[in-house]
Amino acid sequence: MRSAVLVMLGILGCNAISLAPPANSSIRVTLTQSGLNELSAIVLPIIQNALNGSISIPDIHIDTHVPEPIGHITLDLTDITLSGVRLADGSIKVAPPHAVSLSLSGMDFDVNMDFKWRKVHSPHASDHGEVSAKPSDASALVAVQTTVLPTGVPHVNLTQGSTTIGSFDIHFDGKVSWLYNLFTNLFENQIKDAISKAVSKALGSAVDVDLNKVLGKFPTAKTIGGGKSRLDVNTQLLDLRVSNGTAADGGAYMTIGDYFAIADNLTHALCPPAEDLTAVLPDVVPGAAASESMVQIMLSTRLFDCALWVPFHNGALDVSNIPGGPTSAWLAILPTLPLKYPNATVRLDLTPSAQPLITARANADGGLLSASLGYNINVSVVTNGTDVYAVTLRATAATGIELETVCNTNGSITLYGNVTTLDVNVTVVRSAVGFIDKVALELISKLVGPIVEKAVNSVLANGFTLPATKGIRLLNASTLIENGYIAIVTDFGEA
Repeated sequence: MRSAVLVMLGILGCNAISLAPPANSSIRVTLTQSGLNELSAIVLPIIQNALNGSISIPDIHIDTHVPEPIGHITLDLTDITLSGVRLADGSIKVAPPHAVSLSLSGMDFDVNMDFKWRKVHSPHASDHGEVSAKPSDASALVAVQTTVLPTGVPHVNLTQGSTTIGSFDIHFDGKVSWLYNLFTNLFENQIKDAISKAVSKALGSAVDVDLNKVLGKFPTAKTIGGGKSRLDVNTQLLDLRVSNGTAADGGAYMTIGDYFAIADNLTHALCPPAEDLTAVLPDVVPGAAASESMVQIMLSTRLFDCALWVPFHNGALDVSNIPGGPTSAWLAILPTLPLKYPNATVRLDLTPSAQPLITARANADGGLLSASLGYNINVSVVTNGTDVYAVTLRATAATGIELETVCNTNGSITLYGNVTTLDVNVTVVRSAVGFIDKVALELISKLVGPIVEKAVNSVLANGFTLPATKGIRLLNASTLIENGYIAIVTDFGEA
């Protein structure tokens, strides 16, 4: 049952690293009513396969009286098998805050058994044969309470497992009416009870034992990236609950909050929360487009800030040895540069002056995602093979970012970004080539702009991938910008 069970839970995680979580979740995944319906359709054949071959029914011994002249007999039913389990329909219902039930209707299966009866008193008589039967109006119900263990791993507690069978269509090769009547009575009582208990036990075991084994393997940490940008991520769950929702929410839903706390792999330092830890992620993304989707994946901007915090502190965002052309090309910008260093070349080195920050704001046009960053630009002149310091400039940039969501062939989703607007402001930090006027700084801004844009786009081009879950593929994904978070709304289906 691994694939269906982890359709939401398996979106995150890999290795095992102990990290302290922040106060709020950085990722929230919500399965809407349409998502619950799709999940039940995926779960149905998995449960059906799990039941086939897993149901064991013990032999039944009966000591009873039948009409004379037979009278007192013993009846043994052996090799009772239940096979060919077929489930026509299933539905998931929720009862806030933590109860989830799965109703299985249209259940069909084949029952086969050997029988042997023996007349107890003299004159003795006996017979044996086979009996087969099919049920009608059979259904089952499994109910659980969802919870998150202190280790951040999801867990379910079985609260109900029941099977209901209306009646049986019986077939056997016997020729006497009293035996048929006896079997009719047994299938309405002892045999029905034995089969119902066996099916309920198998369903309960599939949930209470097998499902919890799968959930127990839920990864509580993973590692992303490499080198100076390598992140250690705590993927412990914060909560797992359900709600009846409203019409605006699209009906009932199940929601999961994940810490997704990021630490530096090199120093093991945990990303400090921003002063405005962004908005607490809601259970459900507002708007009709979101409510009509099966899955809503909400990503706090804190997640992206922390993903940039690591490479910022480790120097991975530094850009060195950028060719600046000959000093003659800088005549209009820094007139003293070619005069003081004729026939020399210019080299630029960029170092972030502040941690890049991502801002998400909802608006009537679909939302605005922006980034703010600052770079110190050291301008050097290379003359006769020697680097000579010229000037240090500080460029601050505000960028508008466009997002693209790509559904990958392996079922995962990757979020890519691209700079759409860029506003660069340049000031002088220190100069060894004299005064630099406002016009020159504006020209420098135009020169630096493409360099900053290229640097930002190089980071955004790497994308942010939400891992695939085996057996599940994400479909029809789109992105919404909300206050303090990015929402990916998507459908899913069986891979």
